[in-house]
Amino acid sequence: MPEVRFLIVTTIVRRAPLGEPSGYIWILDSDRRSVVLRTPVPDSRYRASDPNPRGGLRGGRGVWCWQDRLVIANNETLFLFDRNWKLVNCISHPLMGGVHDILAVEDGIWVTCTHSDLLVKVDWKGNLIDQWEWRKDRSLRAAFELDDLPQVDLRVDFRDPNAARRHVYNTIHLNAVCPASDGLLLSFGRVLSPAGYRKKRRDSAFSRLASAFRLNGLSRKSVSRALDKLRPRMMPSPPDNSCSAIVLLHADRTSKVLHRVTGIAEPNHNVWWHNDTIVFNDTNQHAVVAFSPSSRRDPACVRIPGESPFVRGLLHDAGSVYWAGSQAPLALYQVDVAAGRRLSTWELDSSPFESVYGICAVPSIYETPRSLEFS
Repeated sequence: MPEVRFLIVTTIVRRAPLGEPSGYIWILDSDRRSVVLRTPVPDSRYRASDPNPRGGLRGGRGVWCWQDRLVIANNETLFLFDRNWKLVNCISHPLMGGVHDILAVEDGIWVTCTHSDLLVKVDWKGNLIDQWEWRKDRSLRAAFELDDLPQVDLRVDFRDPNAARRHVYNTIHLNAVCPASDGLLLSFGRVLSPAGYRKKRRDSAFSRLASAFRLNGLSRKSVSRALDKLRPRMMPSPPDNSCSAIVLLHADRTSKVLHRVTGIAEPNHNVWWHNDTIVFNDTNQHAVVAFSPSSRRDPACVRIPGESPFVRGLLHDAGSVYWAGSQAPLALYQVDVAAGRRLSTWELDSSPFESVYGICAVPSIYETPRSLEFS
């Protein structure tokens, strides 16, 4: 592993009003434990259409360094930098809506796209060269009891939330990807239960009705009244019982569910595979969790503190040591998953509404940045 010079942290700012940054990039000196640079992430072009005050289309997303190429994502765009921190390309695609974690490799970049339920791959020039749709995997549909899902409509521009809402999307919250010995390891952050899927299908139908009513010239108030008359006729859905899962996607595109967490309220995040250990962030339990797919031992767990922790962002350091991020306070935590304890805390001076999203190590071939320009 090359000598690490900097850590990059991407963040999301909860409740930031329009006109103010919804996320930042922090560049940190890992030896001196100092902040080298903090700069806003470009907002999603659709941010004004997003009602979610917490996450939604906000802030910085996945970040990954491949040799002398650095990739930083927001909701629908990949920004590519060279070792001198110069912007060399911007990549976007209609299927890349709700971008979460990314994985840069020699021939391109894997992108997890929550809005389209797809894992896509683009080359370094931005051409779409591969895609994987979990809905076409019969074994996965059976594992989650979601056999009646339609295939993804590849004509939709999933970057636009108004277009995406008219379809049943984000059924598994595909939010992380990392290398595995025989393929890729994926995080299904929050898999809808059959009841949750039925509710989502009903909601998308209402969204299509609302669009049709507006096309016919009805005002927003008239649309609301019309939909309110229809809602009592709908049978209420039973309580949702979502789960999260870690899935191994083999090179031959067969798959296997390696781990499942049931009864979650929020998505779980991030995944890493080192030797025979898989590590992920159990955001619901405020913990970094490690398990071996070849062992029957209970998973190891390291709790992350905070007034309102939201564990997200994961980076392998060395051996069984990892970095994980959280909020309130905005901080990085160095944890030893084998020993089951926290080793150190690195607090970043910020508001209580800023939350870590991604963490990435940058090797010593990179110069010290003076600025980071996105245009």
